[in-house]
Amino acid sequence: MKKVSPAYQSKIDIAKALAQLGARAVTMTAVARTNASDSRDLYKEINKSQSQSGQTPKDIQWFLANVRRREHAAFLL
Repeated sequence: MKKVSPAYQSKIDIAKALAQLGARAVTMTAVARTNASDSRDLYKEINKSQSQSGQTPKDIQWFLANVRRREHAAFLL
């Protein structure tokens, strides 16, 4: 990864932790405030696959449908 400021490095560290927990790249970007391309690269590096595409749903019922979705909701809180 390229050289970054200490402040941005802390955001990258947060994004890495989220990726290890299975958060999608779009969630990593929203929570850690990292660049979208950095989030996608980190996700791919950690999970050995591309992040699923799509926008973060806004419907509360979608988040309550299963455990995985509730985890993502917790990341966004």
